Amino acid sequence: MMHLQNDYESLNEVVLENVHRLEKMRLIIERLESRLQANSEAEPERKAEDEVPPHY
Repeated sequence: MMHLQNDYESLNEVVLENVHRLEKMRLIIERLESRLQANSEAEPERKAEDEVPPHY
């Protein structure tokens, strides 16, 4: 029974650690999405016809 309790506690720690990591990643993704949205709103839309090829 003690081995099972120890295994349970170890698994619980791993799960809690993963929850914290996922929360951090979620916050990072939200920040990146907001930056991307802000950058896309700030820049005018570019068309492929307006682009000059790099070799010119």
